[in-house]
Amino acid sequence: PPPPPPPPPPPQPSCPCPQLCLPCPPPLPPLPPLTLPCLPCPCLPCPCMPMPTGLNSCCNTCNRPCSFRSRRRRSLNARALARGMQNLNDDPVCNNAELRSIIKQNLVDDIWLTKEMIQKAVTEKYPSIRYNIICATGGLTYTAQTHDFCLIQQNNTSCYVFRPL
Repeated sequence: PPPPPPPPPPPQPSCPCPQLCLPCPPPLPPLPPLTLPCLPCPCLPCPCMPMPTGLNSCCNTCNRPCSFRSRRRRSLNARALARGMQNLNDDPVCNNAELRSIIKQNLVDDIWLTKEMIQKAVTEKYPSIRYNIICATGGLTYTAQTHDFCLIQQNNTSCYVFRPL
């Protein structure tokens, strides 16, 4: 059998000016398929490596001494540090001279007022850093995860200021 005849050409639009009408151009070839490169997976921290923490534990009326455990800071210029600063950083009761001064200046007989005045002074000194203030009459026992802390006891009042990790 003979092949079927080709389909008729599409009708041309009527043109008011036949001398200006041109035949339609052939259709464009199809675009190649779009392929995107593979993106790498996001890197997540390893859950098995804990963050370095500081643990300050104290009971100011117990026989057990206060303690502070943390990873020692490494410094290329450690010998240049003043010996007084090194001793202050190792103090398990107070390792921040500014906090020590603020607490001592604001300790009064009224424990509520003491806490409020210390909070105000600490916030003025360190406006962008959050500190916790705990004051009590008598003994004070605590454990805090911190690298920046100070406990002062005067008469029967104890105040502990620390920056949480």
